[in-house]
Amino acid sequence: MVNVSQVLLSHFRRFNPDFSITDLKALFRGYRYVEETIKLAPILAGAIAQKPNRYP
Repeated sequence: MVNVSQVLLSHFRRFNPDFSITDLKALFRGYRYVEETIKLAPILAGAIAQKPNRYP
């Protein structure tokens, strides 16, 4: 995993020299959260559509 992270860091450091391992972890954690949210989107949309409208 060290080799993979070093390659990814070298790519991102071309654009931002201060990019660190912590930034790399945060970036990919964010990607994972977005993917999970997209997977849940149809389920959430269906649940919202089925809720009765409280405010006419």
